[in-house]
This record gives sequence, structure tokens and C-alpha cells, in this order.
Amino acid sequence: MNTEALFVEGQRQMLAGHFQEGVVAFSEVLRKDPHLHDAYQARGAVRIMLMEYPAAISDLTAAIAMDDTQALSYFERGCVFRLMGCFEEAVRDFTKALVLKPDHGPAYLARGLCFVKLGRDQMAEVDLGCAVKLGEKGLQGFADEMGMIRTRRDEVEALLTGERGIPVIHLPDEEMVQLKGLFH
Repeated sequence: MNTEALFVEGQRQMLAGHFQEGVVAFSEVLRKDPHLHDAYQARGAVRIMLMEYPAAISDLTAAIAMDDTQALSYFERGCVFRLMGCFEEAVRDFTKALVLKPDHGPAYLARGLCFVKLGRDQMAEVDLGCAVKLGEKGLQGFADEMGMIRTRRDEVEALLTGERGIPVIHLPDEEMVQLKGLFH
């Protein structure tokens, strides 16, 4: 199989939830051509799903080294750092992702959650507000359509719990409690 067909196979496996098979396919692509940014990016994303965080960071760092203009690489590496509890590193990556793609709502949300963990509540509130404003449909618009009056806390909670569809970021219960405390 050529690299393009292997890459497509890796994507197919990833979308089907066969993450280990996706890693194998993307690894084969990289064995054949070790200079493909997208293959490092994709393998890193699959490794996040497998909770292979150090390997994911390695792949995403390689992708960034090859092309440091891709916001997604920084965003995904920031997500890994956040999952590992490395909040300062995550903030740096989310900030770089936002420099490259200023309208990326999930990056504002993720960075805001890191700011909460770091005790920077004012910065968290600003970022969470930006995340809400940049939502696909806009939570305020959703509230208006439903005839509801919502606070920013309600809007952020709706964004996190998946009220508008699939949640962007899953939070443990203790983080939801901490986040709700920001808006009281």
C-alpha cells in the first residue's frame, strides 16, 4: 500500500474506534515517509484516545517541528498537557493555537479550564466567555430561542455538558464543581 492509502486506512480505523490499528497504519506511513506532518498529527491524536500521553506529546511535537503554523497541533498537545496536569504548558500551547486561529472556541474553553486550575479566575472567566461567544450556534442565541434567561455560568455549563451536542471537553465532577464556583 502506498502512503496515501495507508493514511486513509489509518483515518478509517481511527473513525471506527480502532485506535491501535490506527496507530499501526500511521506508523507505517511514517516508516515509509518520516516527513509527513499530517501522519504525526493523526498518530498523536489517536494516541490521545489510547491515553498514551507521552507518545502523543512526542508525535505532536514532531508535527509542530515540521510545521509550526498548524493550530490543531498546538491545541491537541495542549489537551494532552492538560490531561497530565501540566497546566502552564497547556496554557502556552492553547495560547499559540489561539494566535494561529483566534476564533477557535475549544482552545478558549480549554485554556479557561487551565486558568481555573491555576487559580487565575479572572483570566478563566474571560476565556470561558470567549468560548461561549464562539460556540457554533452561540449559547445565548440558544437561550433566546428557548425563552430562557441564562447566566454565563449556565452558558459554560451547557457548553461543557454537551447541551448543544457532543461536549468539547469532558470534566471530572470535582472540576465541574470548581468551575461552577467561579460564577457564584
